[in-house]
Amino acid sequence: MDIVPALSAGFLMSLLKAEAILTANIIGSLAAGELILASGVLERLFRPVVPALSRRGIDGRIAAAMLIALGSP
Repeated sequence: MDIVPALSAGFLMSLLKAEAILTANIIGSLAAGELILASGVLERLFRPVVPALSRRGIDGRIAAAMLIALGSP
C-alpha cells in the first residue's frame, strides 16, 4: 500500500475542513447548552425533578445538565 497518495494536498485540505466543521459544531453546541442552562427554561420544565435531585446533594445546574443529556438522544 502506497501512503503518499493518502497525504495529498486535496486529502489534507478535506481533513482540515472536516476538523474545522467538527470544532465549530462542538463549540456551538456548548454555547447553546450554556444558553439553555442560563435561561432557566429547564428549571421551569423539570420543576418537580430538579428539587428532588437537589435534596440528594446534586446542584440544580448539574441536575439540569443531566436532564439535557438524558433528553438529547
